[in-house]
Amino acid sequence: MAQSFTNSDPSPHMDSPSERASEFGEEVLDRTTQAAAATVDAVREHPLATLAIVAGVAFAIGALWKIGSSRRETTMGSLLSRVGELQDQLPRRWRT
Repeated sequence: MAQSFTNSDPSPHMDSPSERASEFGEEVLDRTTQAAAATVDAVREHPLATLAIVAGVAFAIGALWKIGSSRRETTMGSLLSRVGELQDQLPRRWRT
């Protein structure tokens, strides 16, 4: 059975934006509290699995950090890129 609303029907009570935001904030707080309690329970029930997950996440973050920092030119890379310049500055008898 479909409901039809006409202009003569009184509209349902509309909450103000501040009331909706307050309700939303309370709902977020409730869900966060529930998630935190579930996390604490899971850690207590499975401590080794928790350590393994934390170690895996730490390893992944470290690997990503290392990949990002390896793009910088190293000292050896800098020297190798300047080999041509250095050969011109060597005494003639040392040149190949």
